[in-house]
Amino acid sequence: ALIHGLNRHYYSIAINYRKNELEEKMLLNLHKKKWTDGLALQKFDSHSKTNEQTIQ
Repeated sequence: ALIHGLNRHYYSIAINYRKNELEEKMLLNLHKKKWTDGLALQKFDSHSKTNEQTIQ
């Protein structure tokens, strides 16, 4: 804390919360080299099956 100029001690608390699928996908795409790599589309068949399963 002193290094950061806070002049006091503090505790680092890890905050854990549930992430949904889109948030996980976004975090997994952070390592990609180009911004266009994250724009790759899934095949429509697999995407529609996922949508149907989500609705049920």
